[in-house]
Order: sequence, then structure tokens, then C-alpha cells
Amino acid sequence: MQRLEARWYIDYLHDKRGEINPALLEFAKLGFNMSLNVHQSELKELSGWWIDLGLARKLSFVRDRLVESFFCAAAILPELQFGNSRKALTKVVTMIITIDDLYDVYGLLDELELFTKVVERFVKLCKSFLVEARWHAKGQLPTLEEYLQNAWISSSGPVLLIHSFFLTRQKITPELIDCIIASPDIIRSPSMVFRLCNDLVTGKAELERGDAPASIHCYMNDAGVSEAMACEHIKKLIDLEWKAMNEQSFVLSPFSKEFNVICMNLARMSHCLYNHGDGIGSPGKRTANNVSSLLMEPVASKKI
Repeated sequence: MQRLEARWYIDYLHDKRGEINPALLEFAKLGFNMSLNVHQSELKELSGWWIDLGLARKLSFVRDRLVESFFCAAAILPELQFGNSRKALTKVVTMIITIDDLYDVYGLLDELELFTKVVERFVKLCKSFLVEARWHAKGQLPTLEEYLQNAWISSSGPVLLIHSFFLTRQKITPELIDCIIASPDIIRSPSMVFRLCNDLVTGKAELERGDAPASIHCYMNDAGVSEAMACEHIKKLIDLEWKAMNEQSFVLSPFSKEFNVICMNLARMSHCLYNHGDGIGSPGKRTANNVSSLLMEPVASKKI
């Protein structure tokens, strides 16, 4: 999200030329426009792939969210040299959205049981989706603790981060593979932030349309509190996960500094995506503006 923040600062400083070095501002604009051109080229290639794949056309229940998926990938992997990694991660995000819609909207429980058995590459994610589908089908409301044990996996955060780990050409060793398979806190914490930010925005609407309960409703049932008080509790849980992530950044880790930043980028992206509504399920004007600022609209620049 640093590049999107850079765009906000550029726009803010555009009319304050007397207070800044104009040459630095123009260089910032040129740098941003270079990254925008790279992203547009990647998105053009992905659009051709998405159209040829035809999932949104063939499966009417699937959300058509290619641009939003690329926005997420660009937020997690912002460095320009990771172009191929961004495109691959975008495809992963679109597949996650498709599978999520299959579990939430389309499939019957017995169909989902069968589907889960044939999925091998997304085993943990699909199993976590199935847990939620069983809760919904049986009318069960889990405790908050039970919900959270499953929710950070069903957020899709671990899938995104593990793909990012291999896509960004990290130095792979058997020890690192064992460590990342064990789902350490470096993966768990940003994934939990991803889930809880989503719950704060989408929980009520998802429950109304018959989806599995979210963390807010689990805590309301556990503690006998109002929805507003439950939301405040979830925000405190998010703060605790951020505290854990900040602490992890200062301790010795088997992972590279680069991967630590990627993991934190997932949490940053979560706040950006869900700060003003559901940026994936029902993207509104704010999400459209963010996508446009990062991917579509170049910054007007002058000759220095």
C-alpha cells in the first residue's frame, strides 16, 4: 500500500509547490507513472487470460473481480521486479474467490463434501471452507475461539503468503519449507487481520443472506453483548495481531526481511480493502478510486 500512499501524497502536494522541492515532486511523479505503466501492462495480459478462461461467463454465481484481485496482488507484491509473481498471485486470488463463491453461494453440503475430496492443491483452505459450510448447514454457532482457529485459514491469507514465498524467489531450504508448512506467526497474524477486517464489514450482510456466522456474532453469543461492543472487541483483536507482527519484525527469523514485509503488506492491504466497505464483494466508490489511482490514472507531470 506504500505506492498508493505515495499517490495520495503526490496529489496533496501538487498545489503546495512553494513548500517543497519541485524537482523531487516531478521525480516522484515520474516514478509513480513508471510503476503505473508496468501495472497496466500486467493487467492487460491478465485480462486476456481471464476472458479466455471464461469462468465469470460460464459460472454465473462467481464474482467477476479480476481488477480487484490484481489490486490485492499489487498491494502484497509492490516491487516492480515481481511482475510475473504479481500475475501468478492474481490468478491465485481469482481462484480463491471462485472457490469461496462455490462454498458460500452455490454448492449443497453433499456436493461440497465431494468437491473437497478432489481438491488437493488447496487442501487446508477448502477444509476450512467446509467447516464453515457445516456450521451453516447444521445451524451451529461456534464459540469465538473455535471460529478463530478456523477463520485465519479460511481468510485465504496462508495460501496467498505461501504462494508469495515461492513466487518471489526466496532462498529455499528444507528447513524453511518445514517452517512455512508449520504456519508460523508471521503467516498467522496477517491472515487473522485479513479475516477480522473482512468480518467487521461483511459479517452482517453475509449472515443475512445465509452464510456462516462471523467473529462478531460468535462473540455476541459468547459474551451476551451488543453488536457495537462486539465490533470494538474485534478491533482490539486486530490491534493485538498488529502488535504481534511488529514484535516479530524485531526478532531473529528464518525468513528474509523481504518476506516479512510481504506478510505485513497483506495486513496493510486488508485495512485498505475493507476500511470503507467490502472492497471485494461489493466494491464501492472508495475502492474504485483507489484502484483507479494505483492502476489507471497517471499523474500529470511537467518538464523539470
